[in-house]
Amino acid sequence: VGTIVYDYTTRKSVSAALSDMKAAPLSVDDKMALASSEKLHFWLSEILDRLSRHVSRPGANEAKFVHHGKADIHIELTARSPEVIEKLKKAGFEIVLDKGKTLTGRVASEKLAALAEIEEVKLILPKI
Repeated sequence: VGTIVYDYTTRKSVSAALSDMKAAPLSVDDKMALASSEKLHFWLSEILDRLSRHVSRPGANEAKFVHHGKADIHIELTARSPEVIEKLKKAGFEIVLDKGKTLTGRVASEKLAALAEIEEVKLILPKI
């Protein structure tokens, strides 16, 4: 809600003024997208974007870490507990290497968003 005023001073010049602008609260979908973008490396975000557009052709970087539909990834956690590990496994993550709060493994590409939704997941990076 608010007002935008355009002032065309000459043929080649225009100025704009904003007044009483208010941002609407984020929707649940917007909040989930924001959380995913903050946690996922941009190569992983590109996979989710491609899948959401139903594009089957893999992106340029996917061959470096996606094999047979599964992405090889590193996950950094904010907190580690048996419950967190169980959440990761329920989301489809297969642990290959466990180093405390840093886990290496694989997940089906379409399940990357589910991993990003887990509160204790701090960062998800491709394993190259």
